[in-house]
Order: sequence, then structure tokens, then C-alpha cells
Amino acid sequence: MVKVLGQKGVRYLRQPQYQILYKEHLVGVQRLDILLLDEKVAVECKVAPRLEKIHRAQLFSYMKTVGARVGLLLNFGGPQPEFERLYLDPERQAEYETGIRPLDELPEGLLYPGVVGEVLGAVIEVHRALGPGFIHRIYTNACRYEYRLRGVSAEPCREYHVIFQGESIGALKFALPA
Repeated sequence: MVKVLGQKGVRYLRQPQYQILYKEHLVGVQRLDILLLDEKVAVECKVAPRLEKIHRAQLFSYMKTVGARVGLLLNFGGPQPEFERLYLDPERQAEYETGIRPLDELPEGLLYPGVVGEVLGAVIEVHRALGPGFIHRIYTNACRYEYRLRGVSAEPCREYHVIFQGESIGALKFALPA
């Protein structure tokens, strides 16, 4: 694809990296497949059986990161190539966040409702600021930072022991970044 773009004289960047900031704190790096420079169009190429919602969310995150209003989502993994053109209107950002509501009240009977409220409030704040589509590491780092800002002590858990009827029945291991 970049060979054809070059032959046609289209200026582009291939796999440019961008730092992702959350409240002016670096939470990760994101790499876009192609950025068309003259029109500032984000291009994301996939090889999947079909395009999914997560692919659109990922492209929207790239578009927000680079300030592109148009994104092209291309899929070469199905029986037929797929193509979608996405448009991001910053003035309608609130509509993209439908379903994200402030945490008005917690369900009855929660253990440690204050901590649960702070954790959920932090997650909602992070999602509202970053939006959908980033990889889990970026959300994890942003949440850790938001927890620190809120005074919530949170350490990454690399292993969780499962207890059933008072006995350990095994452990779940997580591969988290340091």
C-alpha cells in the first residue's frame, strides 16, 4: 500500500508513534499504520475474518490522537476486502460517549462501597478522557495514575489466589506490564 501511495506522490508517514497523555502524564505509546499527511487521514489495516466494533473504536482512538477527522479502516483477512470510512466530529464528542454515565449511586450490599465508588469513578473518568479503542496497557496506566490522584492505593496484581470453601484451588496469573 505504501509503495502505491509513494508512486502516486501521496505524502504519508508509515507507523508513526504517538505518546498518549492522560492529564499531562504519559500513559503509553500508540502506533498508527499510515497517516496521510496532506489531508490528515488515519489509515488502519486489518487482517481479520471481518471488521468488528473494536476495530472501529481503535481507529477512532488513532483519529483523536493525530487530530484526524477522517479515518479509513481496511480489512484484507476475509473472503472479500472490506473498507469503511469513519468521520470524527469533535463538536459531537458527547454523542460518542453515550452509555457513560456518572456514578450516581452504588448497588446495595457492596463490600467496601467507598473504595468501589472511587475505583469505578476513576475508570469512568479515564474512559471519558481517553475514549474507546486504546490497548489495555494504556487504560491500565491511566487508571493507576488516576488512582494516585484520588489517593486510592492500587498495586498491580500478578497473581490472584482462588479460594473455594476455605481452600485454595489454584491461582490465576496475569501478565501485567511493570
